[in-house]
Amino acid sequence: MIRICGSFLLFMGLAAPALQAQTAGASAQGGTGVADTAQAPAPQSSQPERTDFHIEGSLFYSPFVPGSGSENWRGGDFRLTYTGIPRIAPFVGVARIQNSHGSQLAYGAGSYFTVNRHFYMIGGVSASQETEVQFSPHRRYDLAGYVAVPGVEGMALSIGWTELPAYRDSGGGRIIAIGNIYYWRKFIFSGSLNLNFARPGSQRSVSGQFAATYGTQGRYYVAGGMSGGGAAYMLVTDEPFLVKYQSLGTFAALTKWLAPHAGLTFRYDYQHIIESVAERHSLRIGAFYEF
Repeated sequence: MIRICGSFLLFMGLAAPALQAQTAGASAQGGTGVADTAQAPAPQSSQPERTDFHIEGSLFYSPFVPGSGSENWRGGDFRLTYTGIPRIAPFVGVARIQNSHGSQLAYGAGSYFTVNRHFYMIGGVSASQETEVQFSPHRRYDLAGYVAVPGVEGMALSIGWTELPAYRDSGGGRIIAIGNIYYWRKFIFSGSLNLNFARPGSQRSVSGQFAATYGTQGRYYVAGGMSGGGAAYMLVTDEPFLVKYQSLGTFAALTKWLAPHAGLTFRYDYQHIIESVAERHSLRIGAFYEF
């Protein structure tokens, strides 16, 4: 099953210089897995002193309208990133999500890799707890690369790959994401196009997103964006049937430093299923500390 909201790890950043966009929450779509929620390493560019660790935690609440209490999702996550090693920045994280049907934990680890000033990579793996209710993919593997565009200062192209192995009633799938990121003064613009392949049935769909961030490192970042597209997968039951829908979404986020190495994050997401009255709202509040 391919889930449009956060089924890929295409971070809106370019390793070291793009860490600002990540801390600002510039990703246009967030997911429930650790690989999605793992943010970039602590920004270094304008800090008065070096910080090697970045820790961040957040809580979220996401009601579904129309729906009952069982559709109100809630949970939180915690992430730790280390940037004290040249050219790599490993991170680990844990996330928890629940509703009235149950709860589940997900774990993840990965790293940013700086090959040279023109090419950067990020990779990660994640796994979810064995439970009756499956909120997050049982296993997930992500890899993305970013290459600077020659002759265009501040622009890079990206390609991401996500593999979701089959598990239980899910046939798994694959997502290929192609995008770009552009830095202009205090702005960061990013976008991607996602090609989704779901098994069984070889179902295909296309989705995409765009985000813009404005601000200054160590003070604040304001971000916003839109996402939309299709989702298609075969639901494996006693009588398998095809699920297809289109959705539109938007988000707004704020990162505010309250001290040189600490601050708060706020994010609101909205998703609407087209040709349906179904809507999902999500509010996330977090805090980070660098040392």
